[in-house]
Amino acid sequence: MREAPRSAGGEGEEASFHRLSAQLVERLFVLVKLAQVHHMENRAVAPALERFMDRLQTFHREVDPEFHLQLPDDGVYVNRRLLRADAATWERARQLRRYFRQFEIGEVGFGAETRIETVRDFLQAIREGLLDPGRLAELRERHFLGISFRELHAVAAQQGRALTDLAPRVRVLRAFGLLVATIEELVERMQRGRRAALVPVRRAAQELAQLPDSTLSLQMGLLSLQQLRDTLAGRLAFVGVAVMLMGRRLGRPRKELRDLCVAAALAGVGRAISAEFVFAPPDRAAAARAFFEGAGWLLPSSGVGLPAALRLVAAVGQQQPAGRRHGHLVARMTAVADAYERLTAPEPLGQGLPTDRAIAEMRRARDLDPDVVRLLVETVGLFPVGTTVRLSDGSMAIVVEPNPEDPVRPQVSVVADAQGRPVPRYLCDLADGELHIEATADPAEMNINVGHFLFA
Repeated sequence: MREAPRSAGGEGEEASFHRLSAQLVERLFVLVKLAQVHHMENRAVAPALERFMDRLQTFHREVDPEFHLQLPDDGVYVNRRLLRADAATWERARQLRRYFRQFEIGEVGFGAETRIETVRDFLQAIREGLLDPGRLAELRERHFLGISFRELHAVAAQQGRALTDLAPRVRVLRAFGLLVATIEELVERMQRGRRAALVPVRRAAQELAQLPDSTLSLQMGLLSLQQLRDTLAGRLAFVGVAVMLMGRRLGRPRKELRDLCVAAALAGVGRAISAEFVFAPPDRAAAARAFFEGAGWLLPSSGVGLPAALRLVAAVGQQQPAGRRHGHLVARMTAVADAYERLTAPEPLGQGLPTDRAIAEMRRARDLDPDVVRLLVETVGLFPVGTTVRLSDGSMAIVVEPNPEDPVRPQVSVVADAQGRPVPRYLCDLADGELHIEATADPAEMNINVGHFLFA
């Protein structure tokens, strides 16, 4: 099996951010581990310090003059951006969280003025605190040039409460990031011929399914994020979230939403048999028996019961046009979500269609159930959360809330006037006034980062 392509062309800013951030997490973890064994003046520590400083300076030069690692609960964030990390990086971050929590530290930052000597002093203070709990408080009272740390709204560790109360948008992003990371780990294990571990994927889907109803519009906003959609894991997570949202629209219980999300997301793991099938239409992947192959990978770990059956029928249902149009409901929902992802994903990997045009194509497709296409529209609207639109008065806006009663009249946030000049943002419910959507717009042409707008 060949590994799925991770990007189209050279490495961009997003990929560089995630790569360098993961390397810094790894090298900071190594330093903290060394600090438990060696005095930081020991020559054995010098190479690890130099490697950390090399990556830190590269991050400052290529990404941001500040590097702030936030470790709330089970999330890993750098500069308040969710880090797309593999399982090893998540485990290292978990260990760092455990070490720093003893000092009631939830965030540690390294600025451009950080020097190797101050990093050595900082780690020596960590060493002394870890070896002598009576000195834990000393670290927080000291100043290290270029290094900062804070609690992230921490509560006392002895109270046994969570390190931080996460904002709703952070909870949504974290849950989605966990789903992507666990699917990526699953695919990598299968590509190495190892047994698939489904429990982490189910736990990540459970966190998504347990998100409060007040975050529903933010969950829909995940489908407008362009980040991560250049990887197989990102694509599969997108499909899982879309099916979960359709299940929520049908009023299914949360436990079933979790199982729907997992079944839909894992239906396409067989695309990993070759990079050429990661972004291919289902018929091309089916011709190579990709969906059958993926179902076979999952069988040894599937267990028994309804969740296992759902995963099997979702995968096998993609193998034939009849299964995608007339098969089990989870297979039909998965097919619609997969088509929606492929049609709306940016070119050249996807077709880059605006949502309204993608829906029109899906309504004409012979291998999709028109009732499920209608369900998708009722769930996310013709103009989903995060869509950039031009209104009838010429102003520009971003959709922030769907309208289940009238999919073409969502709630929007106006961001620019008819001349394209930015204006103070204000909400406008298109169901209550005379304004309506004239057309969708390319956010890049307006210099709008939709992900930042929704989740920053």
